[in-house]
Amino acid sequence: MTLIFLIGSGFLMHPEKPSLQDKRAEEIIKASQDFYYNLEDMEIDFSYLVKGISSRQRIQRGSIQIKKAKYVMKMREQETFCDGSRIWVYLPGVNEYMVFSMGEWTYGNIMQLIYSMYFSPSEKAYQGIEMLEDGTRTHKIRFLMKSSDLNYSTAYAWYDEETKLLAKVTFLDRQRRQRTFSFSNLRYNRGVPNETFVFRPQNYPGIELRR
Repeated sequence: MTLIFLIGSGFLMHPEKPSLQDKRAEEIIKASQDFYYNLEDMEIDFSYLVKGISSRQRIQRGSIQIKKAKYVMKMREQETFCDGSRIWVYLPGVNEYMVFSMGEWTYGNIMQLIYSMYFSPSEKAYQGIEMLEDGTRTHKIRFLMKSSDLNYSTAYAWYDEETKLLAKVTFLDRQRRQRTFSFSNLRYNRGVPNETFVFRPQNYPGIELRR
């Protein structure tokens, strides 16, 4: 499944002549993007695995609702709301929340990672067919990030060979830690109302503002 329709219809151009692998990567990304660009809204489930922070690894699961630039991401340990201009991060375990502007970074926020992967300068390269654990045949594409302002250096994306939809993405940071998101169960054009994407602290008794 994919979140690519969010990035619009343009692609970053390389100053050097693109290789055949670069062209193939762009074709697959655009094929995926074109399907989603005109969707009114979508919801997708995901699993999230972090490797390299500690010896203990575990998978978190969640879902994302998206309506153009608005989104809600919900996991057991964190909920993120974005109304297109502000981002609220709610931490249920401590009943606290933080507020950010759209341009500010929040570590582990999949939407911020996806945005930066496509908007920031990168070298894209097609790396062939790869089989996922569930048996899905995918096209693998590497994004080598050029900006030192990002807290990751490389992203790997796997697109379903048949549908060209994004099935999995891994972000590798500069400390060699990996964050992997796997996607499933896409639902779309369900008429999600705009108020879904606004966080309302008054609905959480005793909540505290951390930032």
